[in-house]
Amino acid sequence: MDLAVVLAVSDYKGKHSRLPGCAKDAEVIEVILRKESRFVDPLVIKGETSSSVVKGKLVDYIAQHKGKEIGEFLFYFSGHGLFKDGEFFYVLSDYDASRTKQTSLENSELDSLIKALKPKITVKIVDACQSGISYVKDDDSFARYLKGSQNEFQTCYFLFSSQSDQSSYQDDNLSDFTKNIATCVHDHTGAAVRYKDLIDYVSDSFAGNPSQTPFFVVQADFTDRFCSVDETLRKSLAGLLAGGATQPLEGETKPARTPRSLKDIVAEEAKKYCTAEEVALILGDLSQDLKVSAGNAPNDFLSLFELEYEVGADYAGLPSLAAIGKWIEKSDHNYFADPVTKTVPVPIGPHNVMDLIVQPWGEPRKENVVQVTVGVKATTDMPYRYLRVIAKPKYPNLNRTACILLPLVSKTQVAIFNTMLNYKEAGWNEEVMEGSPKWNLAERELKDMTGIRAYFVKVLDKYWAFTLDPVRERFGLLEKPSDDSAAKDQGSSSAEPTPAGDGLQPPASGHP
Repeated sequence: MDLAVVLAVSDYKGKHSRLPGCAKDAEVIEVILRKESRFVDPLVIKGETSSSVVKGKLVDYIAQHKGKEIGEFLFYFSGHGLFKDGEFFYVLSDYDASRTKQTSLENSELDSLIKALKPKITVKIVDACQSGISYVKDDDSFARYLKGSQNEFQTCYFLFSSQSDQSSYQDDNLSDFTKNIATCVHDHTGAAVRYKDLIDYVSDSFAGNPSQTPFFVVQADFTDRFCSVDETLRKSLAGLLAGGATQPLEGETKPARTPRSLKDIVAEEAKKYCTAEEVALILGDLSQDLKVSAGNAPNDFLSLFELEYEVGADYAGLPSLAAIGKWIEKSDHNYFADPVTKTVPVPIGPHNVMDLIVQPWGEPRKENVVQVTVGVKATTDMPYRYLRVIAKPKYPNLNRTACILLPLVSKTQVAIFNTMLNYKEAGWNEEVMEGSPKWNLAERELKDMTGIRAYFVKVLDKYWAFTLDPVRERFGLLEKPSDDSAAKDQGSSSAEPTPAGDGLQPPASGHP
C-alpha cells in the first residue's frame, strides 16, 4: 500500500504572516491523492494545526500502519519553514521562537517516523510559502543537509519550492509552486504523471524567474509515478485553479479568467503603497525584531560575546558610505535618498606643449575641480538611520565585531544595506577597524514583512559565522567542506539582488 500525509498551515499567531493560500494548496493535493486510489486513507491536516495536534495525528497515523508493507510514503507541506542550527523545521500555527523544537515539526523527527515504516519510495513536496518565519537555506549547509536526509532512504524525491534566501509566493487562492504542480497534472496529455514530469514542468515554469527557483534532490531512476490523469480530475483541478471549489467547469479544461478593468489593475498595485506613518511603524517593528532575532544567537556566540544594540540617528562615523551614494547615482530608483558630494581640487602638473597652445605664456594656470560622491543622505524623516549589532568579547584574546543594517525607503520598497566589521587593538584602550568593509544589498516590498524578517535572520546567521568562524579556525575547530562536497554544491547561490558597484558586493552567480 501507499501512504500520504498532507499538512497545510494557514493561520499563525502573533506577527507571523497568515498564509490564506495554504488551505487551498492542501485541497488541490487532496483531490489528486484521493483520485489516486493507490494511496490508502491519506492523512490531511489543516484547520487545527497547533504542534500538539499535528504531532499527535502524525504519530498515530504512523503507528496505525507500522509493520505493513509500504510501497510509497508521500509527505506534502504548505506553510512557513525555518532552517536553523543545521535543522529544517516545518513551522506550525503556535510557533514560538523561544520554543522552536516544541512548536515546529523537525525534519529529522519526520525522517525517523517515515523510516519506521520502511517505505520503498519516499517523497517530500515542500511549499514553504512566502519564505516563512525565515525559509533561510544557507547555500552550502542546506544543500549538505538535504543530501544527508536523502541518504536515509532507498529511493526518494524531494521537491522544494524555492532556492536559498528566496521567498515562495502565493496569492489568496494558491501558492505558485503548488499551482504549477496542479497545472502540470491538468495539462498533461498522457495517462499518468511521473515525478520527473512534475520536476520538468515546474523547472520550465520558473525558468528566468529570479525571485523563486525551485530546488530538487532526487535519488531514483525517474520511472516512479505521481498520479494517473482522467477528465474528471482535470475538471476538478480546473475549478480549483480558477479560484473556485472542486466543481467541474462544463465545456472547459482550463481555468476561466475574468478580464480585469484598468481601475482594478491600478487599485491592486496601490495596495503596495505605504503612508509615512506605516513606514515608521514597519521600521520600528524591525528594530524590535532585530533584538528578538539576535537573542536566538548560537550558544557558542553568547558564551563568548555580549550583545549590544545601537539605533543610529545619523550616518556619522559609518564606513564606506560613498559606495551607497554611488549606487543611488547609478540606479533607477525611487528611494527617498540622495548622494552626498563635495568639491575636490584636481592636482595640476608642470606646463607641457599643449599648455602653451591653449593659454598665453606666463599666465598662471587655473586649478581644476571635480564633484566627488562621499556619502548618502535620507530625504525624509525616519525613526532611525541605521541599526548596529555589536559583539563585545568576554575574553581579552578575542576582538570586537559589529553588523550594520542601513535601510532606505520609498513608498513601496525598502533597500536594506548591511556590512560586517572587524576591529583590532591599536593600544591598551584603542582599537581600529580592519580593512575596507563592503556593503551587501537586498530590496524588498515594504509590505512583505515576512521577507524582510527572513532577510534580517539571514544577515544575523552570517554575522554569527563571521564572528565565530575565525575563532573556531584559530583553535582548529572549524569544519571545512571537502573538495568533493564543495564541487557538488557549487550550483547553489544567493538570489539576493546585490548590484555591483564600488564598495558593494557583486551579485552571486546562477542557480542550480
